[in-house]
Amino acid sequence: RRARITPRTMSGRHLVVRVFNSMVGYGDALAIQESLGAARRASTISDTLLVLQHAPVYTMGKRPTEHNILADAARLTEL
Repeated sequence: RRARITPRTMSGRHLVVRVFNSMVGYGDALAIQESLGAARRASTISDTLLVLQHAPVYTMGKRPTEHNILADAARLTEL
């Protein structure tokens, strides 16, 4: 999986666009985002836009409870 990197300029700001041509695993995509976020906060990279696709996921947030789940057990097993 290779990303095509395209520099862009918007409103005088440099923007890097990374386009992934194939599916990216959710964990890999999250790791890429976290790494780029840390680098951006450290001002070592320009603003970056990731264009990628990963398989559907269901996220629960930081404080999940069963009350947040709207699907029944059979549906969750399917997913």
